[in-house]
Amino acid sequence: MNDDPSSITILFHDSENYRRLISIANRNQKNHGEEYELTFGTSSVFLRRTSNPKEIMLYTHTSWTSLLFGTMLLIDPKHVFLTDFHIASLEDPFTLEFLRCVRECALACADCFTATDDPEKFHRFRLSLRAYRSFLAIASTFGVNEVEPLRTRCRLLAKSGNPLRDNDVRLAYYAKFEDSPTLGLLDENAMLRDAVLEELVESASALWFESLHIATRISAPQGFIKKLKQTTREENKRIVKRWSGLDLRDDDAIHAFRIRLKKHSYALNVLKTHGSSTESFIKSVKAVQSRLGDIRDLRRFYVLPGLDCETRYRAVSRLSTLEGEVRTLSIEEWKKSKP
Repeated sequence: MNDDPSSITILFHDSENYRRLISIANRNQKNHGEEYELTFGTSSVFLRRTSNPKEIMLYTHTSWTSLLFGTMLLIDPKHVFLTDFHIASLEDPFTLEFLRCVRECALACADCFTATDDPEKFHRFRLSLRAYRSFLAIASTFGVNEVEPLRTRCRLLAKSGNPLRDNDVRLAYYAKFEDSPTLGLLDENAMLRDAVLEELVESASALWFESLHIATRISAPQGFIKKLKQTTREENKRIVKRWSGLDLRDDDAIHAFRIRLKKHSYALNVLKTHGSSTESFIKSVKAVQSRLGDIRDLRRFYVLPGLDCETRYRAVSRLSTLEGEVRTLSIEEWKKSKP
């Protein structure tokens, strides 16, 4: 028997479903003080309450598959947030990175609901989801076709939050240029936030549970880190070539290039985790990515109706400065980098 238990920690959205599960466990299963033992076939799963209200931990000393199966029989993912998990006896870098991405998404998703009016909470969730999508894209490139449904669901989830992200950016620029938002923008932002959070409740936790199921049943690509190093070096060359012809007046081209940089930055971060000296390289990539994002956002901001002349002038001036800074950036040295 493995002394290191596998576990899943979940937080219920409401007290009703939490109390229902505790009542069932207390009435029908073995009670060991603060724990309840539930039997599924030949496997035992233990339920333990945590110090947080409406949160429980399920764990087992048998197989992770049995724990996941038992958990899905006990709860509806739409009623809970996944707040933590641990899978015993995992070693390969691919699966560990897969699970790290899922954990980051799950924690950031749950965190959105602790401060629903905090744009930084939602921004962190979008960043974690972007990293997860980058990992799934790499996995697909390496022939792990089982992740394709996850890529589709992640893309739809990210898309549902785009209007809220755009509004958050606009409000941030209003604050930056010391102007008041146009009438109704704050109300629109509140409605968008409510809609996005409802979408997270409906679909996000189910996605994390499905991800856990897929992550632990696929075959990890052989030589994952070695292959990632090779593809990252090749991508360096392609990015440098594309940079030389990038039209800073073409928003679609900027957007596509930034997506490519985001994926590249993620791959470099993975290599950094596994011992490669990519820290300064990552900072350089993110600097270019950030400036291009500011250019695109400012260009969409200064044409908004209702801006006073002073605000519009400040935005255009800042945009002109950023475009000048970007034109002076050189990424030729990226080609020489060998992660």
